Amino acid sequence: MIVCRVFENDGNEALKDVQHGEYMRSVGSIFRAARAVLAQADAIIGSDLLIVERSRQVRTFDHRVLQDAHDILAAAFRHEADDGGQLILGEDAQAQLLRYRNQWLQWLDGKLQDLVRYPQFVRSVVECVIFQNTEMGYMAENRVGDILLTHFSAGDWAFPDGYLKTYQPARA
Repeated sequence: MIVCRVFENDGNEALKDVQHGEYMRSVGSIFRAARAVLAQADAIIGSDLLIVERSRQVRTFDHRVLQDAHDILAAAFRHEADDGGQLILGEDAQAQLLRYRNQWLQWLDGKLQDLVRYPQFVRSVVECVIFQNTEMGYMAENRVGDILLTHFSAGDWAFPDGYLKTYQPARA
């Protein structure tokens, strides 16, 4: 995760640190959610796609192929849910970090359940991993970024020249 300001008032460093600490788990969740839906769809139609078989064999992968996807999701969460670092009455800093962790992971799981309803998102996430660090993988990364930026209307709130990249529509 690249820890930086993505939008105006994106200054809750404690929340960013929590997201950074959960980065590897979160990136894995993105892939596992997409892989599960793709495998289910493949089983329903009985097509025995090679990409599904290859995705089932994945145990580890280069996290960087889903880094932008993660960072867009993380920024969207902060934009939607950041409390500006305010403690809840009676809460100490450690409890706040635990609350941030739980909120982030719960939000991410919920958003992934929404996003896996989009076939292009599902297939592109799996392709990012299966074709990692190849031209096809880069095209898939581009599609995932474009899908997420559009889904979260990031153009309305993210810095136009900031870390969140503006993706060009991928060529198939």
